[in-house]
Amino acid sequence: MIYLGVIGGYGPVDMSYEGLTLSFDASSASVRSHTSVPIGSADADRTVFIIAHWAVSSVGAALLSATIGGVSATIHVQANQATRGVAILSAPLAVGTTTTVVLTLTGALAGYSSSVASFKATSLISSTAYDTDSAIAASVTTQAVTLDLKGDGILLAAASLSSLAAAYGISGATELYESMPAYVGGGDEITADELARVVTFSRSGGSGTDFNGAVVAASFR
Repeated sequence: MIYLGVIGGYGPVDMSYEGLTLSFDASSASVRSHTSVPIGSADADRTVFIIAHWAVSSVGAALLSATIGGVSATIHVQANQATRGVAILSAPLAVGTTTTVVLTLTGALAGYSSSVASFKATSLISSTAYDTDSAIAASVTTQAVTLDLKGDGILLAAASLSSLAAAYGISGATELYESMPAYVGGGDEITADELARVVTFSRSGGSGTDFNGAVVAASFR
């Protein structure tokens, strides 16, 4: 867990989930471009948050850098487990209702898919994460991350998972999207300060009882 305090204040952060943009490419290209990613209405105060997911057929891919609408994105937290990876990133972007998100990965990239979930946020005090956490799920039935929250801020959490489950679930945050068999994520607007919020990912149905993968979470104010 990484903790960074924030002082001062504006109005509460207003966050909206805009959508999940899927991509699959069996090539080993290290640069993956996602076009027409929805980012909500234009706003001079807008920060675009992206949760990037990727799955590869071999082991070892990691997110090296990213751009959102041509703006260099801050990678707040990422996690990589075997063939699955996930990251939370953001950039200020005032104009447009859709954009292009470009991910540059490194490592073994044969036959991989990538997806980006997009969020619009306004009234952020700081573009630096208030707190972050990540975890590697290795043959588990549930996987939790824990982080501190700031009142009037936001929480984002996501996972790239691998199993024969029929579905995944989230407790401790509102699930906003799920794309089987690999990607699930969510978030919330936060009303009051909270220490050690536990966000737990679980699986249900299908075959087997456990799962593997990578999990991240971040809070902002």
